[in-house]
Amino acid sequence: FVKNCQDISKEAARIGVNIRPHVKTHKTVEGALIQANPWCFSNEFTGSGDEETKTTKSQPMVSGFVASTVSEIELLAKSSAAN
Repeated sequence: FVKNCQDISKEAARIGVNIRPHVKTHKTVEGALIQANPWCFSNEFTGSGDEETKTTKSQPMVSGFVASTVSEIELLAKSSAAN
């Protein structure tokens, strides 16, 4: 899951578009966090390397999330408010 999120994030950054990940499959706050910034949950990004890579990996291109139900969005909203 993390690798897939990293791949789509890299591609979105490469072509200069934002993404809106879907919450409806995993239905978890943790999954949404991984989708928003997959390098936070990986050993791949250590902060070393060229500046372009650091910027691309540390700045996700997420413009929002897509959900199938109100309860999925409420889950994310409650988690965000708690933090």
